[in-house]
Amino acid sequence: MKPLISIVMPSYNAERTIELALKSIQMQTVGMESLEILVVDGGSTDQTVAIAKKYGAVVLDNAKKLPEYAKLIGMHAARGTYLVRQDADEVFTYPEQLEDRLAFLKKNPGIHSMTINQQLPGEHCGVSCRYLCAYGDPFSRFVYGIRDTTIHTFRANIASGDGEAAVLTVGDMSQCPIGDSGTTMLDLDYIRGAFPEQTDSLPFVCSLFSAVCARTKAYGVLRRDVIVHYSGASLRVYLTKLHFRIVNNLFHKEESGFSSRNQHSPSPRLQFRKYLYPLYALTLVCPLIESVYLCLKHRDASMLLHAFYVEYVLFDIVWCMVCKIFGKDMKNKTYGK
Repeated sequence: MKPLISIVMPSYNAERTIELALKSIQMQTVGMESLEILVVDGGSTDQTVAIAKKYGAVVLDNAKKLPEYAKLIGMHAARGTYLVRQDADEVFTYPEQLEDRLAFLKKNPGIHSMTINQQLPGEHCGVSCRYLCAYGDPFSRFVYGIRDTTIHTFRANIASGDGEAAVLTVGDMSQCPIGDSGTTMLDLDYIRGAFPEQTDSLPFVCSLFSAVCARTKAYGVLRRDVIVHYSGASLRVYLTKLHFRIVNNLFHKEESGFSSRNQHSPSPRLQFRKYLYPLYALTLVCPLIESVYLCLKHRDASMLLHAFYVEYVLFDIVWCMVCKIFGKDMKNKTYGK
């Protein structure tokens, strides 16, 4: 019997959080008989695989470890009508979450992709977790103008809505949200029909949400659709994540990140702001002022690290570009946890 929803979950030594993620799937009112859970594991040496099997997940091997390859492996194996890509440290927050998404998609047949409205940090997370959940990284915050929620960030693009749900448009002058993970939901049957020759392509699968949005010119968001992210995100781990993203954007543009998304839904505004980022960082005072603003807004002293993140990203971009100029290729081997 074909499942209604396939949930693809990349994992690697995720025993600290994967049970929380799987329990949040188990509590969904859609019913486990309608769900297929595919845990794509990169060779965990802890109890990750055992925990996954305990909750009825099918465990697939990811020999290359990186989450990009896990997405491709999961896409090939998925049998559901819909695809949800959920990280092993991301947790649904209420039982009707998937059911509400299905109802929205049924009501809006022209919509084939949905992203979450907000990501919140879990308890006992690292010092950088709140910043990671709210803004992803300083480059994304600056370029996209990210606010607390998707609806707030892209409010100018709302085409219709009733206060609890919204259809947002994607056009030549309006950007698409990031949508790389965060339990983004996609119409898998539509994807296989609309992109029959691209589903085996790693770059395509990595930018799947952007590709669907670019084709349909719209996506959906539910105001209640919030997830909790239990990322460890210590300062060291978060800096590793930032470096991972920079390397992908400079050396492997087709696989993930800003460069890949921008291929499908290019925005002159985003391109312009991308080139403004170094100027913003070099002012020093602008990131410092924004750090104080974020600290007061969130009432969290960890937000003062924003200025440090901004300068770190600029320095790392320059360093990676110098390496590229001199012919040194950089390749990520793992993703920080």
